[in-house]
Amino acid sequence: MAITACAGSGPAGPSFEVSFDPTMPEAVRVEVYLVDSCTNVAIGVRPVPAIASAYVLRDGEAGAFGDPLEVGDYGLYGVAQDENCAVVAAGCAPVTITNASDTLEVTLGALAGGACPSDQVCSLESGNCVDGAGGTGGTGGTGGTG
Repeated sequence: MAITACAGSGPAGPSFEVSFDPTMPEAVRVEVYLVDSCTNVAIGVRPVPAIASAYVLRDGEAGAFGDPLEVGDYGLYGVAQDENCAVVAAGCAPVTITNASDTLEVTLGALAGGACPSDQVCSLESGNCVDGAGGTGGTGGTGGTG
């Protein structure tokens, strides 16, 4: 599973695309974070303090961070979840933004995280476990900004 981000800002700010690995069908939601550095990121943890963040769903559209990014060194962190909110893949890569047309990439490696308890369901909108009546969220979109 790979995430490619374009640092250039369009109408909705810097954008990114998530390539869902067909051998990992359980991944249905990916959160993308632009962080100060990968050094302080615990792989597989979500959410993390970030400069910008957003999410995409497997059947949704490409995402966008929403604000122009400053030139500099960062980390691009991604976390994939299954329909039960369990983390199934994550990764972080050091990236440098030098101009508006830079392309940033991170590849996520497989992980095994905990799912929601039996009395809760996963909200695909938030990526969090909620009480059983909470539903599973929407069908896609670009998520929010951090």
